[in-house]
Amino acid sequence: MAILGRGSTRRKPAGNKSDVTTKSKKLPAHCSHRILDSKATVFKALKFLGWFALLASVAFLLLGSSHALKSLAAGSSAFLLNLSGRQSIVDYSGQNPVISFDGGNAQIADYCGAGIEIAVLFGIIFASEDRTLKRRAAGFAAGTLLILAFNAIRIYLVLYFFSSSAPTASAILHDVLFRASLVVFLATYYAVWYYWDGPQD
Repeated sequence: MAILGRGSTRRKPAGNKSDVTTKSKKLPAHCSHRILDSKATVFKALKFLGWFALLASVAFLLLGSSHALKSLAAGSSAFLLNLSGRQSIVDYSGQNPVISFDGGNAQIADYCGAGIEIAVLFGIIFASEDRTLKRRAAGFAAGTLLILAFNAIRIYLVLYFFSSSAPTASAILHDVLFRASLVVFLATYYAVWYYWDGPQD
């Protein structure tokens, strides 16, 4: 029996080289595929956002202050007011059309003409490259018509229920109907169009 003192070391018996060498480990094939898929998804998302920002900005420059859109919004909402018994007329002479009705006067400013929403719709639909150009054009055309109709209805409702004796309630009604509603409508339309239309052939 060999007794080892302090500081002594036992010599490690020589073994096979495979016991002391480490082998490099590779990621499983499915993990590599997931990493590649994740990179492709990120790139696709960034490309979509880039195209969306570019297209929406160009459309906004063309439509954001469109007098034609503001006039259309004023005329269509005034028509609904008259149809419901609230007499109203529109003055188109200024930069912003003005609706005069029995509750007061309402100026249709840039953000009332739905130009911003149409620009956003243009950008988000035409940035969806996994849909054919024909489907994107049809989706944008249908969405534009719906936005114009919905915009006229929301202006009509705000003016119809407007009350000078209840400014706080009228302000809340304006903020909810006039600002939030069209954003929700736009997002809902795009979601329905995108998933209903399906990918391109």
